[in-house]
Amino acid sequence: MKSLLILICTAAAATVLPAQTAVDVKAVVSDAVANTFDGKNYSWTTTLTKPDGGNASITGQLQGTTSLVTIQDENGTHALAVVGEKRFHNDGSGWFAAPERDEKDVHIRVFHPEAGGARPPRMILVYGRPENPERPLRDLSEKATTWTVQGSTFTAEVTGLQRGPGGFGPPRGKDGGRPGPMADAKTILTLQIQDGVVSSATTITSGTITPPGESARQIERRATTAITQVGTTQVALPAELQTLLAQGN
Repeated sequence: MKSLLILICTAAAATVLPAQTAVDVKAVVSDAVANTFDGKNYSWTTTLTKPDGGNASITGQLQGTTSLVTIQDENGTHALAVVGEKRFHNDGSGWFAAPERDEKDVHIRVFHPEAGGARPPRMILVYGRPENPERPLRDLSEKATTWTVQGSTFTAEVTGLQRGPGGFGPPRGKDGGRPGPMADAKTILTLQIQDGVVSSATTITSGTITPPGESARQIERRATTAITQVGTTQVALPAELQTLLAQGN
């Protein structure tokens, strides 16, 4: 009887222990981000609120080394495709190769074959790397030190940033000059984690900028991303783009 009582107490203690052990929230977030992005296979929709008050909508798919992105804003619709090391752009007039990119692979400098030079910089790539939300979300989640958890919602504040997630930096001054680094910058990152993956992410970045020749002013940038079809995304390239690839472009 005494042996049985000891066995029961031991079993009860083993059952209670996990509930008494503090959950490593940072590890939960890190695992969810890894589960979402490590496979390089997911779809997403992002809504951006730009510093000038305009909005942009980004939809994209990633499957291995192939991605297809469409961006809509007040200036129209643009699309970007990445197939291995090849990049293509569609400004509404059709697909064409975009052969040049900078050393850091952050901004692609698109050249139109009939334009004889660089097209205006307003095109989709002013947003930095909209073709992949992985980099900003990995970076922010790694920098976050304290998380608040409510159910499946994980929220953290990240400070010391000069640029906000979504890639678009401070607006230019009236004379076209860029301001210096954002002062007192902070980003509120909110993740929804379901079934071990990130299903949505919202970032709100705020700070103070001082454009050349102007007074300091507060700006705020928002980006909301829904992530779906993790591990099951299949990118369907447009027929025109498939023709370009078949021609060796």
